[in-house]
Amino acid sequence: MTTILSIYAGPHDGNLCILQDGELLINLEKERFTRKKEDGGFTQDFLQKAFEETNITIDDIDVVIIDPKTFPREMYTDMLQSLEGIPYYDTGKLFAKPYHQGSGIFLGKKFPVWAIHHHLAHAAGAFFTSPFSDATVITGDGGGWGSNHSVYVARGGFFKSGYHKWGACLGYWWDKIPLYYGVKQPGTLMAMSAYGENDSILKNELLAQLIRYSNSSFPQYSINYGVEKKDGKPVRMLDPKKKGDANLAFALQSLTDDVFTGWFAQAMRTGSKNICFGGGLALNCISNSRAMINSGAENIHVPPNPNDAGLALGAALAYHYYILNNKYEPSYFSPYNGIKYNDADIDEAINYAKSISKNIKVRKVDNDDISTLLAEGNIIARFFGRSESGPRALGHRSYISRPDIPKLRMIMNGIKKREWYRPFAPIVLADEAEVLFEQVVNNSYYMNTSTVVKKEWRERLAGVLHADNTTRPQFIDSNGCEDLFELLVKTYEKTGIPAILNTSFNIKEPLVETPLDAIKTFINSSDYVKYLQIEELCLEK
Repeated sequence: MTTILSIYAGPHDGNLCILQDGELLINLEKERFTRKKEDGGFTQDFLQKAFEETNITIDDIDVVIIDPKTFPREMYTDMLQSLEGIPYYDTGKLFAKPYHQGSGIFLGKKFPVWAIHHHLAHAAGAFFTSPFSDATVITGDGGGWGSNHSVYVARGGFFKSGYHKWGACLGYWWDKIPLYYGVKQPGTLMAMSAYGENDSILKNELLAQLIRYSNSSFPQYSINYGVEKKDGKPVRMLDPKKKGDANLAFALQSLTDDVFTGWFAQAMRTGSKNICFGGGLALNCISNSRAMINSGAENIHVPPNPNDAGLALGAALAYHYYILNNKYEPSYFSPYNGIKYNDADIDEAINYAKSISKNIKVRKVDNDDISTLLAEGNIIARFFGRSESGPRALGHRSYISRPDIPKLRMIMNGIKKREWYRPFAPIVLADEAEVLFEQVVNNSYYMNTSTVVKKEWRERLAGVLHADNTTRPQFIDSNGCEDLFELLVKTYEKTGIPAILNTSFNIKEPLVETPLDAIKTFINSSDYVKYLQIEELCLEK
């Protein structure tokens, strides 16, 4: 038995996992516990939570995997210097190979220590969670270990070949353009693109700058399309009601579609029409789907955590399958890999709720009860089972409702305190997907693809319909999601709609993690949210 501890302690999206003989025991993201979005770094307390949940100690660990560029020096002894004799500062040698091995002392014990290339970790996280034995694996992001793009060929459950390179820095722009114009998150700019139209001059200007900096450094964004500036900075946030603003978002999204389509088309020259996609850019559900359709690919798999929040898992999978040369047997990958909280945790949270409000009512419920509340038009906060991996709520830490409530998008954006134009997405019974959507992208289990809603369903799915008639579905079946599947089936029986609205259970912070987080967010939610489901209990305000 081989037990792997993998840690990513980068400047953002700190995460860790424990993998035992290829089985994922736990995967945690630091932000969920510090309550700071995309929190980076590493602490021993964070690791202790994983040990407590799995009943594993440091003595049970056989191998430690780290990112040597980000791992805190105070937590190891001579660890980095032992990686094939490469000094910490010699990035040229460090980045030149897909992995390095050595040894080091961690928490008082000497271990074999491995460093896995940033993009090998992204690629492994994409393929070794997929339903494919053959695929071409692509990664793309803002940059890591001297690369921002890689391609691997996988055949018969093994990686056969691969390369990394520094190319057009599309990922960097998706980070920096939203930040520059005050919208902060790439997803916000993606949402805004639906309100724009093609401006070929603007798109060509973006393309020219992207090409200019593709081989040397990060692009220096310098397009001025009419936003008033003071001291070189915009004096207002982007607004989709303004044509130029929406067109900028549209141009960047359209350019991303083109880049992805080129990547996918080139990938299929390897002989496989299955695409696995990792890295932060793989969160662009719009381009994922458009590129798959435009390139002629037949299937795509994007894991729930393709961004840096999945690097610990990807590195562990790379070690188990790529370095140890174990054959991968395709199967469904469950995204629910967090901590399973016990009755004592729940009781403590409920007692806190009662101390805050004497009007809180608590009762036992099952899926029939919850589906009835949904059918009656209630918005429910749902806390169930182990938390999701990745940035998107997948039904275990979610606000849910039926999707045809009048003015639902306005209500939900008010609850979430988000921009008015932000869309919402549905959880959909997989067997009914072709009834609802014009083009169904297979394997859409993690809300990382988009599709067009059929005209006859747009009114009944209005709450999850974007301005361009698209939506970002999470397909669900009984495979690994029995409870959520049963809830959807029962709701479908009562509403005639094989879908529910699903959005992250949080308000301006990371997904709720603990029962106490859930209680606090529920209490602070607007009066539209009357019910909170915590496992088999329901709280009513």
